[in-house]
Amino acid sequence: MFKWVENNEYELDTILNYKTEKMKVNQRTEKELEKIDKKILKERERSGFLHGIITKSGDELVISVKKCLEFIGFKKVINVDEKIDNQERSTLKQEDLQILDKSPALLLEIKGLSGLPRESDTMQVYKYIPRRMKEWDRTDVRGISIINHQRNIPPLERNNKNVFTEPQIDDANSNDITLITTWNLFLLVRGMVKWKWNPEVLQDLLYRKGVLSKIPTNYLPVGKVVKYWKNLNVIEVKIDDNKIQKGQRVGYVTAKGYFEEYALSLEVENKNVIDAISGQTVGIKTEYSNDIIVKNTLVCIVMNEKG
Repeated sequence: MFKWVENNEYELDTILNYKTEKMKVNQRTEKELEKIDKKILKERERSGFLHGIITKSGDELVISVKKCLEFIGFKKVINVDEKIDNQERSTLKQEDLQILDKSPALLLEIKGLSGLPRESDTMQVYKYIPRRMKEWDRTDVRGISIINHQRNIPPLERNNKNVFTEPQIDDANSNDITLITTWNLFLLVRGMVKWKWNPEVLQDLLYRKGVLSKIPTNYLPVGKVVKYWKNLNVIEVKIDDNKIQKGQRVGYVTAKGYFEEYALSLEVENKNVIDAISGQTVGIKTEYSNDIIVKNTLVCIVMNEKG
């Protein structure tokens, strides 16, 4: 009823001072938020290619993949279309990119698809290999097929477990072709940035035939999560190979990306231990929630973590 008493002409001086202080705080906050928004915009522009590789198709996808490969340290990434004229491009299809950093030379065919890849998508790069071998007079030439599958839906909602069929994988292995989804590439690059991996741990993966491994070369697999104790924030890990020692840095390979922490406490059969070996099940205290570390999550030792 008497709300008017809060008007400045009736307000108490002490409260007016508080109002002035509040206004200054709001002004400072707005300026700080503007600075942060500018930083966000700048970073989006700098690393926009990462979102590009999981959303784009055609030439835009090729450009995003090229920037991504250069970001992870490749020095000689060639956009083939930029080297030929429009007439040649229309009469003779070529691979999209070349990586010429070292032997073998890599030819890349890149596709953005609304569905899952067909054999013609995964093996198209193979027909370019003999051409380049003849042109360059060398035999150390291999192919890579990079697929942005189901690109119109968010990656976590895509069919990421069965992108490539068994015949496609067999053909890739038989013909020294590497099969890559842009989503897996996105996760690896984001992991590299977040955990400051040496870029070579990603580069090396592109020289392996078959489906691109989700395990960077600085990760040594030791086992999988068999249970998560929510009340204790402890995971049970079945050690399948190698061993894990107290204090080692461990990495988790999940559907959402890569997470790392130090194994500061190990328990085997309710007893504190300094290591756990193949065949044992070990409890590891974790800082991550059970919606990140789920059953069957791969657990690895992080090697050479500082690159």
